[in-house]
Amino acid sequence: MLEAMKKFQAGNLLEIDKNKTFPLMRWLSGSPENLLVCEKANKMFFKVKPEIILSYLYLNKKNKSFIRYPKKSKSNNEALEILRPYIKKMYQWSDRDIEKNKIVVERLVEDEKFINHINNTIGLEKADAKKFGVDKKIEKQIFSKRKDLFMFT
Repeated sequence: MLEAMKKFQAGNLLEIDKNKTFPLMRWLSGSPENLLVCEKANKMFFKVKPEIILSYLYLNKKNKSFIRYPKKSKSNNEALEILRPYIKKMYQWSDRDIEKNKIVVERLVEDEKFINHINNTIGLEKADAKKFGVDKKIEKQIFSKRKDLFMFT
C-alpha cells in the first residue's frame, strides 16, 4: 500500500494496482483541503475506471499527505485503574461494562464526592485510601452476585 502511495506521489499512475484506488482515496481524504476532490471521486467511483479516478485525485494540489489509521488510545488515568475493582463491585459490572461507560466513569473518578461515595459504600483499602486522601474507616459491605436471566431466587 505504501508503494502505491509512493508511486502516486511520484506521478506514476499507470503503475499503481487498480485495487489500491479506494484505499488511496481514503488516505487522501485525511486533510480538509482534499475533501472536496475525494468526495467527487467517491461519487463517481463505480461509474468510472480506476485510472481516471487516480488521475482526478492527482490533479489536486494537496496530494502529499495521507491519513494514518488510528491507533488505540492508551488510558493515562491511573485513578480509573485503581478504582476499577471497586466500581465493578459496586455496580456489579464487568470490564466490558466499564469500557462502554468509560467517558462517564472517567469524569466520575475525578470527582472527590464520588470517591467518598465509593469509600462509604464499599470501603477502600488503606493503600488506595491514602492515594486519594480519604481517611475514613468504613466496614466493607458484602454484595450479592449480579442477577442473570437464569437465577430464580
